[in-house]
Amino acid sequence: MRRRACGPLFGPAPASFSWPALEYLFLSSETFGEGLRHALRYVRLLSDTLNAKLEVQGERAVLVLGLIPGTPRHFPEMLAGAVIRLFDALTEGEFIPYEVHFMHAEGAPAERYEQVYGCPAQLGGERYALVFNASVLEKTSRHAAPELLRMHESLARRQLVEVERLDLVRKVRELIGELLVDSGATLEQVAARLNMPARRLRERLAMAGVRFNDLVTDYRCRLAKDLLLNTDERIEVIVERTGFSEPSTFYRAFKRWVGETPVEFRKRGKP
Repeated sequence: MRRRACGPLFGPAPASFSWPALEYLFLSSETFGEGLRHALRYVRLLSDTLNAKLEVQGERAVLVLGLIPGTPRHFPEMLAGAVIRLFDALTEGEFIPYEVHFMHAEGAPAERYEQVYGCPAQLGGERYALVFNASVLEKTSRHAAPELLRMHESLARRQLVEVERLDLVRKVRELIGELLVDSGATLEQVAARLNMPARRLRERLAMAGVRFNDLVTDYRCRLAKDLLLNTDERIEVIVERTGFSEPSTFYRAFKRWVGETPVEFRKRGKP
């Protein structure tokens, strides 16, 4: 049964899920296959759980979606519907899906998948993948324009650099939080956890416009404020959890950050 319109099976797409930058890469490429290969270079712009790749096996093409095993079924099922709908539009209805493969073992009834995707869905597979007729890769685009392709690819590269910058800062913040529990969180420790030299991490953070010590200070300040306002933890415990060795050092730092002592801040902030 051929499908003309299909939406996500379960719920709306996440707020960060956006097609435009990659859709323009498709439209301005000579063929659908060329556009797909361009877009796969920047698939990280859609989600941090994707690492897609294209495999062509004779008359069958497989778009492998490198989602993490155990991903809640909502996201891959939504993604499959969105991809099929997009590919159908970009190829003016010539895209023919053969199968959708999901790693989760339990899902909707088989006829529901057939109705929404226009093809069967296999559950409990080894990977998340969309299998389709490879001939569509040669479909030419009526909007092909080399100049626009270069412009859109340049825009996608800039967006990818920004995403990677935010990814790095987020990962460093998370590791600072983990290491502070053991009174650590030095540049060398975080760099080791990221499998890169400390000098390289310092350089990458500088390119992202932040300094490691500032990230540590910001994390400590935010954590201290949260513990003071939202828990009844003793000050001595908060000192340890924020990575300070002495209460006096913590008091001085907090007064410098906030302009008042931890006791004054807690007293003023609690009802």
